[in-house]
Amino acid sequence: TPNFDSIASLGVNGIMDVVGEGIVPNSDTGHLSLLGYDLKKHYPGRGPLEALGAEMSLNEGDIAFRANIATVESDLTVVDRRAGRIKGDLSELEDLVNSIDIGMDFEFKHTVDHRGAFILRGAGKIVSDTDPHKENTKILKAKGQKKAAGAINLFTKKCYEVLGKLPMNRERDLPANMILLRGAGLYKKVPSFYEMHKLKGAVIATVALVKGVAHFTGLDIIEVEGANGTEDTNIHGKFKTAIDALENYDFVLVNVKATDNFGHDGNFEGKVRMIQKIDAQLGILENALDDCVLAVTADHSTPVEEESHSADPVPICIAGNGVKSDGVQKYSEYDCAKGGLKRINGIDLMKILKKY
Repeated sequence: TPNFDSIASLGVNGIMDVVGEGIVPNSDTGHLSLLGYDLKKHYPGRGPLEALGAEMSLNEGDIAFRANIATVESDLTVVDRRAGRIKGDLSELEDLVNSIDIGMDFEFKHTVDHRGAFILRGAGKIVSDTDPHKENTKILKAKGQKKAAGAINLFTKKCYEVLGKLPMNRERDLPANMILLRGAGLYKKVPSFYEMHKLKGAVIATVALVKGVAHFTGLDIIEVEGANGTEDTNIHGKFKTAIDALENYDFVLVNVKATDNFGHDGNFEGKVRMIQKIDAQLGILENALDDCVLAVTADHSTPVEEESHSADPVPICIAGNGVKSDGVQKYSEYDCAKGGLKRINGIDLMKILKKY
């Protein structure tokens, strides 16, 4: 990783507990914390951020859920939480779900594969999930505010009745006959990134959840041709676009996803390969250090031996105009831990960057 190491040698380094020492971050909590948001005050839950990332509109008092297109039996026992990892155009299913009458306004949107987002309008108070998170278990009854919970439970009942008639399901071993709801969150407005930091900001990301964080915090989203969440993403285009965007923005956040995917897959070789691909393009950012301040870090760690996120602190390097080198020569958890930043919390990163 010669370019990672070169940037580390030019800047000040440390390690960072993204959401707090000993706490495992997710991508939503991690990014919100890095942007300076207090999770106890500002975190709306995963559902609203997924819905915003799906370009759905939310109002105060709406409840939003993550949604899984699933297969259930007639007694509502879950057979497959992903309906055989269903793929393709599901607009017919989406239209059919949105035709259901449950006595309250709602909206369902299919996003990618078996995933979607669901909004119950004007509920006012949170209700619990219906997804049991495992197979061979019955769908859970929503609990909480009486009217909203009743509407969600009626949705479950009618969803099975309606989707059972879907023509595509006649040819499927695992019919897409249920929408499971999880990650319930009550939407609330928060101060925008500009209101908090007096910086005009933008995000370059392909992950719907990170885009949801951008919408939630009022950050503009910049699209890059050829950018996606896979190993084949256009890293060069992302970094070049970020530098060009600094003509119009004070702050740009760039998210590269595939390292996380390889971690979840337990794929050591793939993760190494992806880190090297990122490193090969870092010169674009290093060449701009006379005119900006660069922070190189992560929203969480995803160790290949765990195949999931962990509470390990992540390395952080800050380099650029006016930042003095602390003598660290390599970008790694162990080397950065010896640097001048020592050990910081994610919520403090924006304060540190603004001082530089």
